Amino acid sequence: MLEVQEENDMLGLLEDRIEQSINLIHRLRQDKTSLEEEVSRLRDEIGQRDLRIQEIEAQNESLKNTETELYQLKVKQTETQEEEERDKKELRSRLEGIMELLDGVNSEDTPSDQQSFLKLQEEDES
Repeated sequence: MLEVQEENDMLGLLEDRIEQSINLIHRLRQDKTSLEEEVSRLRDEIGQRDLRIQEIEAQNESLKNTETELYQLKVKQTETQEEEERDKKELRSRLEGIMELLDGVNSEDTPSDQQSFLKLQEEDES
């Protein structure tokens, strides 16, 4: 009888261990599912961040291009302004020469005035 009792106790312990193992397997499967869902969520999050990074890099590149274009426009504008200033000075100088020549013609016709006029004509042609 003692042997039967020991066998029943051992079977009871074995059943408890099997039940604990089954519960552990069930819990591990739940943990695995939770971890897989977490991994999937994190991968999605990483994918979204990667897309956002790509968008930001594209915007950054666009801003760099815009900055370069703006700099080139400023250089061009400065060159144009400098050229306009040179043209204005040259025009002013020519007008002053013409006005001096006209003043000379009005006051008296002299050979030096005619030479100045010829020089102005030569400058205009070149």
